[in-house]
Amino acid sequence: DSNYSFTEKTSLFTQGEAFTITHRLKGNIIIHSATAIVISESAQLENVILMAPSIRFEKGFKGSVQAIARHEIICEENVRLKYPSSLIINELNGMTNAEQSAIRIGKNAYVLGGVLLISKKSNFRKPLLLEVLEGTIAGLVYNQGETELRGKIIGSLYTNKFTLHAGGGIYGDHLLDATISSEQLPEDFIMPNWLMDVKSTKPILLSCF
Repeated sequence: DSNYSFTEKTSLFTQGEAFTITHRLKGNIIIHSATAIVISESAQLENVILMAPSIRFEKGFKGSVQAIARHEIICEENVRLKYPSSLIINELNGMTNAEQSAIRIGKNAYVLGGVLLISKKSNFRKPLLLEVLEGTIAGLVYNQGETELRGKIIGSLYTNKFTLHAGGGIYGDHLLDATISSEQLPEDFIMPNWLMDVKSTKPILLSCF
């Protein structure tokens, strides 16, 4: 259990194999795995950076993080990522036909801050996927792929396409039991600085941070 000051040099913890975080960690630290990171419900994380191909937050976890993955980020039921948190998929290459890079927000899970999905070389057969099933994202959502929304996005949403799985079928550009609104955001809520508006209809991505 440790605190890392932002006035000191950034600390880095890295391993080649997958591991589970159960500790209390706060501040200026990057936690990296070459395989996967699992954050247990008992972990206490505040303002830390997580980096791995796959990141999973176990049911009931509460904390504030910047999570950056190449393949998958999963927030299980009742996860609370407090402001200012960010979930980022930065897909370096299009995944194989058996895989789809995705961020999945489970039932009653909350993400307060921003969600970003971008690909260096997308696979049109398996596009990036943002899945929000009875969860809530408050802030900015930017997705170069598909969004399946059966929950709430309170803020701004940019997506290439909506998709819906219902009744055994898959439907394009459909929404079901979804809410998209900015009215509930507090006035002092600061959006991630990911976009620069050159024209109102053509936002340009600046960076992941």
